[in-house]
Amino acid sequence: MKEKQGLRFGPYYLDPENAQLWRGKKTIPLTHKAFGVLCYLAERPGQLVTKEELLTALWPETYVSEATLTVCVGRIRKALRERALTPRCIETVHRRGYRFIATVQKSSDAQSPSLHLAQMAHMVGREPELAQLRSILERALRGERQVVFVTGEAGIGKTTVVEAFVHQVQTYAKQDGAVWLGQGQCIEQYGPGEAYLPILEALARLCRGPEGQRLISLLGQHAPTWLVQMPTLVSAEELQALQRQVMRTSKEKMLREMAEVVAVLTAERPLVLIIEDLHWSDVSTLDLLTAFARRPEPARLLVLGTYRPVDVIIRDHPLKAVKQELQMHQQCEELLLGYLSEEAVQDYLMRRFALGAQQAASLPQLARFLHERTEGNPLFMVTLVDELVEQAQLVQADAGWELRGKIEDVERSVPASLQQLLDRQIGHLGATQQRLLEVASVAGMTFSTATLATGVDQQLGRVEEACEDIVRHSHLIEWAGVGEWPDGTVASHYRFVHALYQEVLYESLAEGRRVQLHRQMAQRLEAGYGERAGEIAGELALHFEEGRLAPKAIEYHHQAGQAALRRNAPQEAIGHLQTGLGLVAALADTPERRQQELALQMTLSIPLLMTHGYTAPAVEQVYDRAFVLCQQLEETPQLFSVLHGIQRFHIVRGDLNRGLELGQQLLKIAKDAQDPALLIEAHAHMGGCLVLRGEFAQCRTHEEQCLALFEPHQHDDLGFVYGDDPKALSLAHLARALWYLGYPDQAAQRSQESLARAQEQTNRMTEVVAHVSASYLRLIRREEQLSRTLLDAVRTTATTEGFAMFHMWDTISHGWTLIEHSSLQNGQDGQKGIAQIQDGLATLRRMGVGNHVTTCLLLLAMGYLKSGQIREGLNAVAETFTVMQKGEERESEAELHRLKGELLSKQAQGKRQQAKIAVEIEGCYQKALEIARSQHAKSLELRAAMSLSRWWTEQDRREEAYQVLADVYNWFTEGFGTRDLQEAKALLSQLGGAPSHRLKKKKTTRRTRLSRKASKA
Repeated sequence: MKEKQGLRFGPYYLDPENAQLWRGKKTIPLTHKAFGVLCYLAERPGQLVTKEELLTALWPETYVSEATLTVCVGRIRKALRERALTPRCIETVHRRGYRFIATVQKSSDAQSPSLHLAQMAHMVGREPELAQLRSILERALRGERQVVFVTGEAGIGKTTVVEAFVHQVQTYAKQDGAVWLGQGQCIEQYGPGEAYLPILEALARLCRGPEGQRLISLLGQHAPTWLVQMPTLVSAEELQALQRQVMRTSKEKMLREMAEVVAVLTAERPLVLIIEDLHWSDVSTLDLLTAFARRPEPARLLVLGTYRPVDVIIRDHPLKAVKQELQMHQQCEELLLGYLSEEAVQDYLMRRFALGAQQAASLPQLARFLHERTEGNPLFMVTLVDELVEQAQLVQADAGWELRGKIEDVERSVPASLQQLLDRQIGHLGATQQRLLEVASVAGMTFSTATLATGVDQQLGRVEEACEDIVRHSHLIEWAGVGEWPDGTVASHYRFVHALYQEVLYESLAEGRRVQLHRQMAQRLEAGYGERAGEIAGELALHFEEGRLAPKAIEYHHQAGQAALRRNAPQEAIGHLQTGLGLVAALADTPERRQQELALQMTLSIPLLMTHGYTAPAVEQVYDRAFVLCQQLEETPQLFSVLHGIQRFHIVRGDLNRGLELGQQLLKIAKDAQDPALLIEAHAHMGGCLVLRGEFAQCRTHEEQCLALFEPHQHDDLGFVYGDDPKALSLAHLARALWYLGYPDQAAQRSQESLARAQEQTNRMTEVVAHVSASYLRLIRREEQLSRTLLDAVRTTATTEGFAMFHMWDTISHGWTLIEHSSLQNGQDGQKGIAQIQDGLATLRRMGVGNHVTTCLLLLAMGYLKSGQIREGLNAVAETFTVMQKGEERESEAELHRLKGELLSKQAQGKRQQAKIAVEIEGCYQKALEIARSQHAKSLELRAAMSLSRWWTEQDRREEAYQVLADVYNWFTEGFGTRDLQEAKALLSQLGGAPSHRLKKKKTTRRTRLSRKASKA
């Protein structure tokens, strides 16, 4: 690749690659467009460049007036210290355009002042660290993932080392090939609450670079959940499409998408990602860095982060644990920057003052003094040298630079600490400049002149001029580009050269002044962003909170929490929402305050569910408090949502009595409101509770009412409001109820409809839930292979979306399949299957899940039966009865009694038939029949009848055995291809001949009608 060269003219150096203009060793700030105009003219020295040509080149496809061009040229002339009437660089050709008249020389970037200053600032003594970084870069270029932390205390030179490393990367890119180079920074004030803040900043910078459109395209293809977080990069139509596409995504999916993008990017060219000040980072960013480090596949990726160890320890920041974990697995490296030696200080002085060998003789005493005073802290040393030169205490003499006066006098006049020295440097500035910097410290590390103008009550132009003066006459701030707010405000951005400068200035402000400035900035930012204020909700929340405007702070903490949820960052969301609740607690008790708290509590329930699970005490507390608030507010639209969440909590925990009670309240609210959407949700979830309670006919009634009310398109969004698509959920519940009620074919049909409905939705959770429900139905139908196939279809989706409940059921289902396979093949997989069911059961209990525990215990007991472990099976049955009595989950109650009979029957084999055991076995089967009949559960009644029929056959009661089974079998009108009905038919054939279907239908017509009537009742 051809090396791009800079341009020198007079005392100036123009660096197009880094968008910098230098005069000697100082950068001169220019707006983005002004810099573009200067480059365009300087690259065509002596040529007339018309206004039309400039406008076309720099504002393509955008209409701007010639006045805009005039303003840019005016800014360039101001930066170059020339006037239009007596130009030295840019000549105006009246009514036509401009000509660059200065003599221009091309100069290699390797000699640019930026590199020179980087070497000058703190680079002395850092050669080993830079050599190590070069080695790490070479490994990354070979496809070995690299994560490295550059650490050290404030002022030690981390940023300067990073800048020098960036220059190395850029040099590689010019000589050997292109590199993706992204840089982001964590921000102390609101960064910890902004999920992925530095990552998104780095991506946005790359997207606005030369290959930006390529990256935007890749993000849209492989990582839409990331692209949607940067709305300014896409059109309004594209943004809406992205938002629909990524609804209800998960953190796991975001990490997977980023891994895919990195794989694609690093296949094209190496990616170097730099993140500064990780001691202020959010948790999600650390999770992503960990994911980068741990992925096994090769990638030309280097992630470099900087942080202060002391800050990490004092704040107990999670970075500490992350770094230790990565180090333990040898997945990262750390470069700890120490203090400079006395020799390095002397080397710095030689470079800074360009001293020769003869002049260097005067340096040892000065280097010793500086080293003793600063202990080799680079920032302190450089700042102290600046102070000594400024105060004429370090002067140039014939033999070189030397201290004026006695060393003791100089020591007494020099501040003893870096903070004191910074205070003095700031004190040297004029009152206006000091005031501007104080305001800037409230705005943050990077700030807009538009914000400063509010704080000092001056026009924007005056503030920009003052900031340019500060840049020219001090080392405190530097230009950071131009930004535009949604209201059209265009202003320069600046940043503090070091975080310590901002910290010292902020701490020096009186409390009252600080509060006032935060308040003014919050109001100006809110006005500037208007309807898009939510994009900077975290920043606004901070300013309003520090400005003691609690209601506004609460509002924006709520918005920031919601934004974190959209980024699947629950920890950051919890932080914002709990902060908002803390502010609410200090307000007077009014209906408005209660309404604010209710909104925060309901939003808080979502990240708590994500991080703690459905049944965590923290989730229960949130819902209980929300319910109290609803009662206090009386008529509130949130009551239904609150009760809906509480009902789900109790159902998942296994408290079905409470779930039923809450379901009845939901139905009442929905009926009173005459709202079809609410009725749909109420009926759907009531049916789900009832099927678990073994009330299958009532479940069928509610689910059929739900489906009758559901209108496509009108109610399609309910799944995104309440978490699950009610139609898919209702069909799944109905399928289970129909199977129990004795309609296997109708159940299978409804299950297929549920799957089809779920696949139409973009809600991945609905798809997984529908497949798990269908898998469960096939398992209770004894179709184990089909059950596994259904789970296989969504395993990838469930894994990437992080659905823990799926993995639990997947484990249990696989365990049961192993048991069945072992039973059929006389293999050794039975114990493995039992172990897997035990693992799934342990996971359920660990998650605090109470529903479906009876099902898992039942499967476990059946596994013991098939494996011949009778005592263990009976223990599992006894435990199941205890759990069932506690939670009222009676879906499998009839099966449990039947299974106990089977276990006792197996236990009785080989022993002398005792009357007591025989009575107990028969009692179990009779109890199973009784319960199944009371539940109208014909499928369970058939199984109980088969077990009793086999037992009576062994007792030589063949006629009774035939009759009890024939009565149930002859009731069925469908499902004759299922295993249960086929086995029943075979058993009847053994006992007395195959029943006639024609005769059966004639005999059972009236019974069928009565049974169906009873079911609907």
